[in-house]
Amino acid sequence: MRHFPRSSIGERPALNLTLAYLHMKLGEFAHAQTLLERFRDFPEPLRAPFERDYTVVVALLRDLLDQICANPRGLAQIAAQAAALDEDDTLGRGTLWCICATTALGRADFANAERYTHLAGARCRPAAARSAPAMR
Repeated sequence: MRHFPRSSIGERPALNLTLAYLHMKLGEFAHAQTLLERFRDFPEPLRAPFERDYTVVVALLRDLLDQICANPRGLAQIAAQAAALDEDDTLGRGTLWCICATTALGRADFANAERYTHLAGARCRPAAARSAPAMR
C-alpha cells in the first residue's frame, strides 16, 4: 500500500477496502472501521462493483469484534447475506459461511457449527479446485 499516494485511497474503493482489510489483519480495528464507513461515501457507480467485497470485509470485522456472536440475530443476518450472494460467488459465500460456523461455535451451537462448516467447505472446494493448477 505504501506504493500508492494517500490521496488515491480516498479516490479508489478497491484501495479503501484493501487498506481496511490490512488494518484488520494488524488488529487496528478502529482504523478499519473508519475506512469502511468512508467506503459508503463513494459515489454509487464507483462503489457498486465492490459491494460484495464490502459485505464480506464488514462481516469479517464484525466477527473479529465479536459483534455477531453477541447479537442474537447476528448469525441469521450473516447467513442471509451469504444466501443473497450470487450462486457462483464461491469465495464470498464460503467466507460468510465460515463466519457463521465460528459464530455458532462461539455460542456452543455445535450442530449449526458443523452445518455451516459443511456449507463453507462445499462452497470453497470448487474454487480451490479451479485455482489449484494456477498455484503450482
